[in-house]
Amino acid sequence: MERYDPQAIEAKWQQVWADEGAFEVPNPDLDALEAHQPKSYVVEMLPYPSGELHMGHTLNYTIGDVVTHLRRRRGMKVLRPMGYDAFGLPAENAAIREGGHPRAVTERNSASIRDQMPRMGWAIAWSGEISTHEPAYYRWTQWLFLRFFERGLAYRKEAPVKWCPKDQTVLANEQVIDGRCERCGSEVEAKNLTQWFFRITQYADELLDEMELLEQWPERVLTMQRNWIGRSKGARVLFRVEGSDEELPVFTTRPDTLFGATFFVMAPEHPLVPSLVAGAEHEAEVLEYVRRAAARSEVEREEKEKDGAVTGRYAVNPVNGEAIPIWVADYVLMGYGTGAIMAVPAHDERDHAFAERYGIEVRAVVRPADGDEPGARGAFSAHTEDEVLVNSGEFNGLSSPEAKER
Repeated sequence: MERYDPQAIEAKWQQVWADEGAFEVPNPDLDALEAHQPKSYVVEMLPYPSGELHMGHTLNYTIGDVVTHLRRRRGMKVLRPMGYDAFGLPAENAAIREGGHPRAVTERNSASIRDQMPRMGWAIAWSGEISTHEPAYYRWTQWLFLRFFERGLAYRKEAPVKWCPKDQTVLANEQVIDGRCERCGSEVEAKNLTQWFFRITQYADELLDEMELLEQWPERVLTMQRNWIGRSKGARVLFRVEGSDEELPVFTTRPDTLFGATFFVMAPEHPLVPSLVAGAEHEAEVLEYVRRAAARSEVEREEKEKDGAVTGRYAVNPVNGEAIPIWVADYVLMGYGTGAIMAVPAHDERDHAFAERYGIEVRAVVRPADGDEPGARGAFSAHTEDEVLVNSGEFNGLSSPEAKER
């Protein structure tokens, strides 16, 4: 039986494919474009040139290869280019680790990847090879940015980052290990820096509405996309810091539960926290809590036991004039709403867990239309579809939808 010799057989055919340009797909001229056979564009996440290929790459690009070949066999012209995601943390870390210039390290690793990929036999159009660190590529990134900026879709604002006080640099979530910088081991801190943002929310409604046209997408994927966009319908409510003119806006989907707010919570990264506690009795405790919270990822903050630090200041509820204590707690995120919430522990599980821990009043303000009056202090009551308001002054007895509008 003839033995399979991959070194000889694979090299032979890979050379034939290269000589024949088997996977190259030239752009058709404009006149021929309409008559062109069905086309497809297959591109996977580009590899980071911070090292050579590993098994994760093998899985990723083999899946893309299967898709490419399948579509070709169905009569499509398939363009599958390749390149290198050469800017960012992986390239930076590789240069630091090796003690070399980032360009030299990046280009050496890119050359290794370029040598390895054809040996895998993947159907790649190498004439379209790109690298994001080359001026010929990123000039278009800059061009796009300017178009966004001219149309008001790129803007600057302060936002919290994870900061290494020793390296004096911003860290990504994956660079924080058990609350410490993966490079030097220093404890990570929160720091507000002025940054650039894209106003992507301007397209949120359009994205959600046009998802109805994606008939062949799996419903679970559509659900994930809808949850990721996260459109919420609600109200912006202004609380005021007692004893000052400072306003603390919150976004809530349940304005009908305003009478049930018994405390107020700000995210640790909220820019007003330092000034709010400046000179206060709890200043050191709050700022230490803020510093420690920065070391945790959003997932860790969501899963850990709810805790926080009281500021000693109060927020005035606009519907009843009640002054409620302001806390800082890491279960509130700056990325959602305004980075501050009115806490209604009788009808929100996270708020209830926090109130239980710190002995804060739990006040029920909605109940099922045909149900009994809310129970004793401390009880949690899940929302129902036919709620009516209680303990809510002039709004008592209204249905939740009507109360929201009122």
